[in-house]
Amino acid sequence: QLKDAADALEAAMKALEVKKPDNNNNGNNNNGNNGNNNSQTPAIGSVIADASGIFNYKVTGNDTVAVKNMTAKGKAKSSVKIVKTIKANGKTYKVTAIAANALKGNRKVTSVSIGSNVEKIGNKAFANCTKLKTVTVSGNKLKTIGQSDKNLKTVNLKKVKTLKTVGKSAFKGVSKKITVRVPKNKKAAYVRIFKKGGIAASKIK
Repeated sequence: QLKDAADALEAAMKALEVKKPDNNNNGNNNNGNNGNNNSQTPAIGSVIADASGIFNYKVTGNDTVAVKNMTAKGKAKSSVKIVKTIKANGKTYKVTAIAANALKGNRKVTSVSIGSNVEKIGNKAFANCTKLKTVTVSGNKLKTIGQSDKNLKTVNLKKVKTLKTVGKSAFKGVSKKITVRVPKNKKAAYVRIFKKGGIAASKIK
């Protein structure tokens, strides 16, 4: 009986030794998978790019980014579009802001179309864009406009019904020919908002 018990114990220990490498391998596989998943999700504050290669974006939230600046490819274009979403690292992000100085100094761009998820245009986002004449916002989420470029001739906000703030003197020195197009039912409110920004009521259409 003692011999039988010893044999059984020996068999059990051998079975455990066989299982140990399997457990270790499983752990390694799990760690590897976790590492890959983490590498695919950029941290908040990281700078990423999408497939178009026109802009660089700063990650601002779990699924949001802001336009940080233009790439060399973007600076070569005269007409650019800031899309409502981008895909990077297998994930979709909403483009909710244009950072301060994002397009500053671009001497090629003449028109900018802004996607429907953008809520804020930062200060001097279009500063010294000497050929920029038209900015069009295609959505209704925009709430804040910072300082703008003095060369602007047309700002199209026909779809924007959420604007709350235009920076003080944001349009100071802007072209006397500028026209800001707004929703008819928001004209009175937007006249007051843009007055603080330096645009006369007669320029709000």
